[in-house]
Amino acid sequence: MNASIRIRAFLTLLTITAVALLVGELVTTPPISLHGIDWLLVGVYALMLIIAQSYPIRVGSQSINIAMGIELPMFLQFGPIITLAGMLVAWGISKAVAGKQIKVTSALANFGMYTIMVLGAAAAYHAFGGPFPVHFQLPLLRIAVPVILFIIVHLLLNYFISFSYMLSLGKLDQWIRGIYWDLAALVIEVVTSWILLFFLHSYGALSIFYIAVPFAVILYMFRLYYDLILSNHQLTLINQVTARLSVKSNEKELLAALVEGTVQLVETVTCYFFGWNEDRQVLFPLAVSGPNQDIEEKMYDVVIQPHVGVTGLAFSNKKTYMRRNRDELPIKEDYDAPTPGASILAVPIVYQNEAMGVLTLTHEETNAYTKKDQEMVQILATNASIVLWNLRRFEKTQERNYIDDLTGLYNYRYFEKIIPELCHTCTREQTGLVLLVLDIDHFKHINDTYGHLAGNEVLKGIATLLKEMVREMDVVCRYGGEEFTVILPGATLDVGKQIAERLRKSIESTPIPLPPVGQAVSMPVRVTVSVGIASYPDMGDSPLELLRLADRAMYVGSKQNGRNRVAVYESQQ
Repeated sequence: MNASIRIRAFLTLLTITAVALLVGELVTTPPISLHGIDWLLVGVYALMLIIAQSYPIRVGSQSINIAMGIELPMFLQFGPIITLAGMLVAWGISKAVAGKQIKVTSALANFGMYTIMVLGAAAAYHAFGGPFPVHFQLPLLRIAVPVILFIIVHLLLNYFISFSYMLSLGKLDQWIRGIYWDLAALVIEVVTSWILLFFLHSYGALSIFYIAVPFAVILYMFRLYYDLILSNHQLTLINQVTARLSVKSNEKELLAALVEGTVQLVETVTCYFFGWNEDRQVLFPLAVSGPNQDIEEKMYDVVIQPHVGVTGLAFSNKKTYMRRNRDELPIKEDYDAPTPGASILAVPIVYQNEAMGVLTLTHEETNAYTKKDQEMVQILATNASIVLWNLRRFEKTQERNYIDDLTGLYNYRYFEKIIPELCHTCTREQTGLVLLVLDIDHFKHINDTYGHLAGNEVLKGIATLLKEMVREMDVVCRYGGEEFTVILPGATLDVGKQIAERLRKSIESTPIPLPPVGQAVSMPVRVTVSVGIASYPDMGDSPLELLRLADRAMYVGSKQNGRNRVAVYESQQ
């Protein structure tokens, strides 16, 4: 069952349960009538709820606030229905004030969660003899046990629902991390609710007006504490991600780790790393992270034009762009993303004034990213740029060590490095490969007759022909002197013979121009090659054995039988 089906099933069950509880409550419990000052008190409670809902703590996909500190006194005074209505209205207003788009799924989830938590906790309160409505002249100890049970049941229902929701999303790690903040919020909620109850008990219902300002101060201090702890957590995470990047041996693994770390750092729906394509004309994804595998496959089809859209401008201008909603920036996105984002954050990866790529985060909600999110991603991008630049410089150095200066082909060092890797891949995937060993016939005669410069031109000419006539996935090397190797991954022996014969005929029929000698123009020469073939794992079961057999086929099967021919290794050779 994929994530979208699990989420729909969860929301359906949650909504049905909530509606059933709500109908049961409305049928069995007479509504409370509000008179005079009651309306003003409800309005003050609602305002405090709006404040609490407007400044939540975001832990991944979860929002944590201290609204229960207001919910409990409101419930004791006005009952579960008015309390539930106040919480739902406060949630909607807080979303509207923050400029958030209220989606149907989000509305259903919050309706179901609030309804089940409030009505379930209210049922526990009544079951253990909690008086209602509460006359605040009663001793507080008279309602202590039912209130504690209200809080416990409220908390357990909250955990169960949030656990089920995060399980449907496949994000249990975020749920576990959210428990810490939920427990911290619970402490403040309990303190806040008992302060409210104490004042209501001591000074009457109107004392709620004097609590509103201290409540806002407590909420602000809690938010500051959260921001401090979260910043420390994010900076620690950045150091951990940077350390993981530093040990990656190739760019593909590094970029995958970078995208994975970015998703851990900031809550997002999709994350791309865009870089140049081979001809440096457009930007395309080199690594992605999405909500599921199907969407990730579609994300790789996205193509970005430089100077166009948030990502294109971030790359071209080497500057971070953040769009909180579709109308904030007059920047047109000219591509169809599988998950178009109302919010987009594009951070360039820049080192020594060179743009190496762009980290692009998208979210379906408006105002999903904050300035703090932008700062943290920029810190990670700065660290990643240094690691990526060093890796690319190292890879260029390694590549130069693996390139033959004369022909531009890979050299024997690269051959000895890549052939074990390709054989290992064949073993893992249960496929095979074919190795061709080519040796130029009578090459010494060419050097003796025309000179070594002419011999070099022959080597370069044959190298050009080999590169042009093999597949992109094939590996062509100058193994040494006048000997070349061609590795054909995934090829059968029959296919290998066909390719070898095509190469032999092409070399035989193609004249190779020679450099002039003084004022005299040299005529082109024609050369031939002898080719030996061996296959893995049918013939040689190790890279060294495979090379030995192909080389023997070339000498015994081709050279000793007249040259200019293709020979497959046979056991009697």
